[in-house]
Amino acid sequence: MADSLGMKQLAKHDSTVEPLTTSTEGRSIDEQERLFQVRLELGRQKLRLKDIETMGAIIASITDIDKVMTVMMEMSLRAVSGEVGAILLDEDGALATKIAWGMDGSILEEIYVLPETHLLKQATDSKESILVNSGEITCRKGVHVTSLLAVPICSGERKHGMVVILNKERGELFDKTDLETLESLNHFLGIAIENSRLLHEALQKQQMDQDMLIAREVQETILPGALKHEGVDIGVVYASAREVGGDFYEVIPLPNDQFVVILGDVSSKGVGSALVMSACVGIIKSLLRYEPEMSVSELAGRLNDTLSEGIIKDRGMFATIWFGKFDMRGGTLTYCNGGHVPALHYKSSISKIEELAIGGTIVGQFEGLKFKDECVDVASGDTITIFSDGITESEDKLGNLFGRERTKKFVLENVSHAPQKFCNALQSDITTFAIGSGEESQDDFTVLQIRVNQLLKKSDEEGCDE
Repeated sequence: MADSLGMKQLAKHDSTVEPLTTSTEGRSIDEQERLFQVRLELGRQKLRLKDIETMGAIIASITDIDKVMTVMMEMSLRAVSGEVGAILLDEDGALATKIAWGMDGSILEEIYVLPETHLLKQATDSKESILVNSGEITCRKGVHVTSLLAVPICSGERKHGMVVILNKERGELFDKTDLETLESLNHFLGIAIENSRLLHEALQKQQMDQDMLIAREVQETILPGALKHEGVDIGVVYASAREVGGDFYEVIPLPNDQFVVILGDVSSKGVGSALVMSACVGIIKSLLRYEPEMSVSELAGRLNDTLSEGIIKDRGMFATIWFGKFDMRGGTLTYCNGGHVPALHYKSSISKIEELAIGGTIVGQFEGLKFKDECVDVASGDTITIFSDGITESEDKLGNLFGRERTKKFVLENVSHAPQKFCNALQSDITTFAIGSGEESQDDFTVLQIRVNQLLKKSDEEGCDE
């Protein structure tokens, strides 16, 4: 009986052996399944990383920033299964929407997280990525946002902007893997934006260098060589503070022992400035070629109207020009000052200096202006010193200006110098004065001096009319 019971119990026990064996084998299958799933996930991760690497290579190879953002938007949405998204770039410290797919970019202005933190403010203030899901997101425009990714676009320490993805497909929520994927893509986008910026700067510099070369060549054709006219000595020094300056000058011979001298300064620099200089000189020469008897005040007015009608008005440029017409027979100088620094007339008979300031305002901005002129008598030994504001506005290391009074004093102290020697000496004095000052405080300067040696007067009656 006992044996029979024992056998029954054993049989019972034996009846449970198979299930136990089956259970053990089941656990082994589970382990294999888990291993399979791990390998599958690793494969997926490998493919994901390969996909990211491929997408990154494509993004980094594009130099057009608009195309970069379009490609990035499509790849980002695909990579994290996002429904809609936007790319924002930094503009003067604020994020501006540059591209938005499936959404109005203004929605981002109304999204708050946790729950009173403004999304764009948090993104602007921080370089940290943002991953939030429903319950932590509020959109005050009534748009239903269940999940959100916001990842900064950076290269090194420079923050370029942010990529935002809203709502995952099929109602799912974004997770850490999605965040890492978007961060990886953004790394390539940051590189692409930085490369685009550097390329743009390089092209700009190349264009500026080319523009400066063209401007210099134009200016070299404008500025005359040796200046001479019967009865006078002429000296000139032109010094550009940069590669291409805005100063110009010319001496134009006329019939009957007359000549016109001009010295001007265009407000801008570069190719535009050089072209305006060229236009000024060309217009003046053309007007005087056909109307050599034209007064300098009319010359200033005609030039002003021509420039104002479109040559420089729309570009916000203008010129200041000093015009002077010498009559070597009559012993006169008739001048008109178009908004320029007054020229200095040294009268040898009384050893004093007078400023030649009569004229009008700047040239090239206000059509229809009327200019005045003034006639002064000149005699042998007199000098006319014409210069740009680069002389008077030159600064020393303490910020003091060279000034007009110092310029007058220099003229008086150096009246014995021949004009070219005088101009060279003034340049040297300005250079010494400016030692220790920054480059930004220096401007182009031009000085042109005319010394009357011998008049060709026909009678004592000629001269300026009273």
